[in-house]
Amino acid sequence: MSRERELEHELEEVVKPHGTRRTQLGEPIAEAEIQSAERTLGVRFPVSFRTFLLRWGGGLVLDLEIYGIPSEATRISRFSGDSTTGSNLEDDNFVFSILRANQRRDRRVPRHLIQFTSDGADTYFYLDVSRMDSANECPVVVLASDGSVHTFATSFLDFLKKIRNA
Repeated sequence: MSRERELEHELEEVVKPHGTRRTQLGEPIAEAEIQSAERTLGVRFPVSFRTFLLRWGGGLVLDLEIYGIPSEATRISRFSGDSTTGSNLEDDNFVFSILRANQRRDRRVPRHLIQFTSDGADTYFYLDVSRMDSANECPVVVLASDGSVHTFATSFLDFLKKIRNA
């Protein structure tokens, strides 16, 4: 089994609904859409995050919103039947755009930290793409109020496993 297929299988196991926590995932997206997002942000996503995006595009995982790449398949109006929900793809979508999150964020955050979720309060989680390893994975970090960076997980997959087991 290829490493990408192994990752997809591991991700499928981790994102399954667990207890009372909800999961609502998007639809597969094209490699070209991921490459476009990477070019816009000036980074390369780690392989586990890319695999997640290729399979689901983003969505809610165990009550935690994982930013992704909105698509026509994840438009809110598609599910509600209300075509007035939003005029554009990003406004009318249950997948929050990783591009929008990283274009609007505080400019004091280094560009190599890619925000991909928050706890809904004041903790934001970032992919630290400056620390990519030989397996094309990077740690998930949090940025403290004093500007220091703290490692939360060794990879995006490890992050999801920690959230599942919390």
